[in-house]
Amino acid sequence: MNVKHLAIAAVAAFGLLQGVASAQVSVKVESNIPFPFVVGDTSLPAGKYIVETIMRGEIEVHDLDGKHAVVHSVEGANVRSSAAKTELIFNRYGDREFLSAVYVAGDTAGVQLVQSKLEKELLGKGEKAVRHSHPGVLHKMMSRTGKPKKGSS
Repeated sequence: MNVKHLAIAAVAAFGLLQGVASAQVSVKVESNIPFPFVVGDTSLPAGKYIVETIMRGEIEVHDLDGKHAVVHSVEGANVRSSAAKTELIFNRYGDREFLSAVYVAGDTAGVQLVQSKLEKELLGKGEKAVRHSHPGVLHKMMSRTGKPKKGSS
């Protein structure tokens, strides 16, 4: 293997390790959501919720009582600079609220929920989303080994 191929392999391996490392962090955001909302195809009542990354590409949204829970697919969502605050982003269509994204203060990456069939149908009918945010509190940021990540509470 020549030097050029070795350098390309090293860069590729470094990129792969970065992806694995980022997949090893579990984030928990708590929020008191004062309105009913939809995650995917599941309607949830108003209340205190935890939004948690459970594996690469999925989040779980569950209430503190354990009565309501849903797992939904997400994609990475980058922001130009670090998020100023921890927040949940909702899309409102009439009186329906859809959880759309989650951002953590100080982080340049968040998660964007994959649009549900119902939300796509509403958009297809010409409905316009009113995008708004609701505050969240970073509850935990843990590595998959169970050790707190630097800078988390």
